Amino acid sequence: MGSSLRLSDRSTLLLPVAHDQLEFPATMDLGGVTLVRKTEHHITVFGFDIGKVLGAAIAKAPALRVAIDELAAAMDASWTVTSPPVMWRLHRDKPKDLQTVILMVDAPGIAAFFAACAQRLPELAPGIAMPEWDPPPAHVTLYTSDPNGKDGIGVRRASDLEQAERRTAAAETTGLRAARLPVGAALS
Repeated sequence: MGSSLRLSDRSTLLLPVAHDQLEFPATMDLGGVTLVRKTEHHITVFGFDIGKVLGAAIAKAPALRVAIDELAAAMDASWTVTSPPVMWRLHRDKPKDLQTVILMVDAPGIAAFFAACAQRLPELAPGIAMPEWDPPPAHVTLYTSDPNGKDGIGVRRASDLEQAERRTAAAETTGLRAARLPVGAALS
C-alpha cells in the first residue's frame, strides 16, 4: 500500500495518525501530573536528528529529496497497535521538563523504507555523511505535559528507551527516563 508521504521543509518525515484511530480520554493523570492529549498524532519516520543530516546532504545533492520522496510515496504506511499493547511514560528534564505517554505500534513498512533508503541514497550522495539507517521504535505520542498539547519527546533508537528505563530503575532524576505503563492507566 503506497502513501502520500513527503519530506517536510526540515527534512523530517511523519506518518499522520488520525485522532479517531486511537480512542483515549482527553487527559491522563499520572501521580498528580495531568497530561493532555497531543493535538496532533503521528509516527516519526525521520525525526529532527536525521532531518538535520539529510537537509545538509540535500543542499549538496538535491536529487536526494526526489529519491526520498519517491521511496516514501511507495512505503507501506499501515500500522497496528502492538499486541499486547505497550505504553511508556517518558520524562526528560532538558531542554525543559516534559513528560509524555507513548503507545508502541507495529509499522513494518517503516523498516522496509529504511532498508530501501540505505540501499539507494548513498549512491546519490557519495562522500556525504548519511545517517545510520535504522528506524526509530515505532510509536505514537498520546499525551504530553505541555498544556498546549504540542511538545513531544523524540526517541531515536530502541536503546534510548532501554537506557531511559535503566535510569528510572536507578531512581535517576536527570536525562531521559522511561517506565512502562499498564494500558488501562490511559483509560482510568
